[in-house]
Amino acid sequence: MYNIDMEFVKGIFIIRLSGIFNKNACKQLEQDLDQLIIKNGIKYLLINLESIKKIDAKAIEIIFDNYMKLLKRNGKLIICGINNLFENNNIITNNLLQIKEEQEVFDYVTLW
Repeated sequence: MYNIDMEFVKGIFIIRLSGIFNKNACKQLEQDLDQLIIKNGIKYLLINLESIKKIDAKAIEIIFDNYMKLLKRNGKLIICGINNLFENNNIITNNLLQIKEEQEVFDYVTLW
């Protein structure tokens, strides 16, 4: 089971996930992100994983797919709070901007 909290702040769409983020939890988030990125034109997305207890390969795939969608639209996907979630998944950590605290994202957006 996972929970999701979303808000739009200063041009950045922030998603905070908690709980277990696995294949079963991914379907709705995948649809929501498609709607936000493609239909609503969201350019900057922050995914906060600070409260995630477990993440599986499908969830990682969704994060990476949305990174690619945003990249094609000259946008950015930023993750924070990853702790040790991605020890064996370097494709994510090597390609995404990672920050420690959610508030740091506003420093980056002013630079873009």
